[in-house]
Amino acid sequence: MLTISHTEDTHPAKAFADACWAQNPALTPDHWRELDGITVGRVALDWREDVGSPAAVAQGFNLILTSVRTHAQAAALLAQTLSNPAAAVTVCVLEDPAAQLPTLSPAPTFALWQPPYAVAGFDETAARQLLALENAAKSGLIQAYGVADVTLAAPQTSRPLHRWLQHAAQAAEAAWGRRKRPALRLLAAPFDLLTPGLLTHATSLHHESPVTTLEHAARLSLGVIALPQAAPGAQPSAAAVSALTAAAEAEQQLLAALRNQWPQVENHPLFSLLLPLSEGLPPWSTPAEAVAWCTLLPELSAQWSSLPLPAAAGRVLAAYLPALSALPPYAPALAGAAAQSHLRAVFSHISPKLPPAWQSLSPAALNLALLASFPAVTAVSSAAEPPASLLTLPTLPDAAILFK
Repeated sequence: MLTISHTEDTHPAKAFADACWAQNPALTPDHWRELDGITVGRVALDWREDVGSPAAVAQGFNLILTSVRTHAQAAALLAQTLSNPAAAVTVCVLEDPAAQLPTLSPAPTFALWQPPYAVAGFDETAARQLLALENAAKSGLIQAYGVADVTLAAPQTSRPLHRWLQHAAQAAEAAWGRRKRPALRLLAAPFDLLTPGLLTHATSLHHESPVTTLEHAARLSLGVIALPQAAPGAQPSAAAVSALTAAAEAEQQLLAALRNQWPQVENHPLFSLLLPLSEGLPPWSTPAEAVAWCTLLPELSAQWSSLPLPAAAGRVLAAYLPALSALPPYAPALAGAAAQSHLRAVFSHISPKLPPAWQSLSPAALNLALLASFPAVTAVSSAAEPPASLLTLPTLPDAAILFK
């Protein structure tokens, strides 16, 4: 157990960083970041699916992503690992904050709302969830909140950052009865070497000037947690493979019911999983392509529902569409695993331009280090235990080298 001593005016996370430094004098100052005034490590441990090893926490990776399913287990493990569990900063990702946040015990430090894929940007559901999060911050249940929006990295997102801030401001005014800065203080979004949209797409507005999401976040001192969907050696989870298999089998049954005549709309065949799979190709070649497909899935479902189909095919369609609708949570990860050849090509181009100390890193460690070096990125999430080499590695002096 790592013993942490702190005074009343020192946050436990800062005392944790000091204790880590005392144990490991070689630890670089670049390892530590500030998330809404709290000291956190440059890598966020992704415990949303499975709770990992407490050894990584004790080393200096004290930012933890949890889910409703794993939060209680993670909190219990942190209580056993740290003399002051408040040194670990938990960020719970919620699909329905209004209903789920009050059920969490202990409460997380931050709550992240993960809105569903949608063509429309904001609706009454968004207003209700943001108001619930603002009220939770107002009451002190959480320190602040954020959004985990996979569409933020898209070239033409319907939910750009400036719109999030506008709706959060409305929620803050409703919660406090006066104009007040909203408690929206962090973002989580796809960001990797194949999906750099947060850095390259000027989809947001700051003082009416187009800016990228990362630039806007930096100007407002918002925390940013990068969620790599394409990482070296990434393999799809068993649940992802199962969901893809179920959808492919449902499509095979639908194709048989249609007598192998796949329908077309405006002279273009509707999306098919079996066509690329039968040729040994993935349904989506990159995470960005998968996110775009997930966003358009409601439109695809509407096209299917509007087709005049035989009764037998209509009954099979009733099973096929739910199978497709189960894919969005897994599609970006499936695409990330399929994009390994693209990622290897990127690394082979980048590696010769890096300092010698960086070139000796394993691909997984190099990927985390590169992404964490971008300005405005507070932390990069990792489901695997981060290597100890990251603790003593300074950030890249000029991350722009990656795009030269």
